[in-house]
Amino acid sequence: MTNAIYTYEKEFILESGKNLSNVDIAYTTFGNLNKSKNNVVWVFHALTANQNPLEWWPGLFGENDFFNTQDYFIVCANVLGGCYGSTGPSTTKDKDNHLGDFPLLTIRDIVRGHQMLQKYLGINSIKIAIGGSFGGYQALEFAYGNSSLENLIIIAAGAIETPWNIAIHEAQRLAMEADGKFNREKDEFIKGLIAARGIGLLTYRTPAAFVKTQPRLENQIDEFAAASYIKYQGEKLQKRFSPWTYYKLTQTLDTHDIGRNRDGCDAALKQISARTLAIGITEDALAKADEVHRMASKIPNALYKEISSTYGHDGFLLETKQITQIIKQFIN
Repeated sequence: MTNAIYTYEKEFILESGKNLSNVDIAYTTFGNLNKSKNNVVWVFHALTANQNPLEWWPGLFGENDFFNTQDYFIVCANVLGGCYGSTGPSTTKDKDNHLGDFPLLTIRDIVRGHQMLQKYLGINSIKIAIGGSFGGYQALEFAYGNSSLENLIIIAAGAIETPWNIAIHEAQRLAMEADGKFNREKDEFIKGLIAARGIGLLTYRTPAAFVKTQPRLENQIDEFAAASYIKYQGEKLQKRFSPWTYYKLTQTLDTHDIGRNRDGCDAALKQISARTLAIGITEDALAKADEVHRMASKIPNALYKEISSTYGHDGFLLETKQITQIIKQFIN
């Protein structure tokens, strides 16, 4: 395992027209590049994850999992805009782009960072690019017009961010802005972040999941397990994540549109040449299965599969047995 930081010392021009300077991209690699240099797996992480997929995607990535360090050279970078070493609202060395003044990043901006890292690492061919949710958005954008990519795996992600999802993100940002400590120059609106995370969890899971994992007791009138769970998960996140990073990355999610300035989504999806596996989750309230299916139908060489999970959107992280079986069949 190698942890490192790549620094791009030129001006990094964003899609918005604004600039960042001395951009850092923190990344981790696992395993070794084989002699044929054809065993690279590039992992794109989800919203609050980091550059270590063995940590947050166990069951799919690990010593004894399908994506293991004996067979594959695994690369994962903390997204531009993140808070685990890459340039972002809480980590930038540019005082003019700090915290609340950090400029809007698009998915394409983030993917340009991945592409620069790929070039820096001297990787000319990628066997598999994989991502779920926010990671799926990156993987899809990464695959657009990319002849160096052999296989693309997208889980619980569609071709464009929907109005429903954008509304959810705005509700999360309003919750953060309602915190009395919300300040463009400080990263201290912890209660707002906890509330925003709680809103998010209601969309990541399903009602059935809460009934199953956080049931109410007979005759109970207070101290409900579901309420405690929401609070616990929010407090857990605020201990490891920057409020401003969360705020800004929800704005980045809203920019996702593979078809922007490319004659629409259908035309853009036709420019993906990689063999593609798209996996939808029947109960997913965020990346609805029919949206994932429709995206796959427009990619020239794509296969669509669907799994069922009472965990809903979070099934992309938790249903690794089902997902592994589908990926095995697809790759082999």
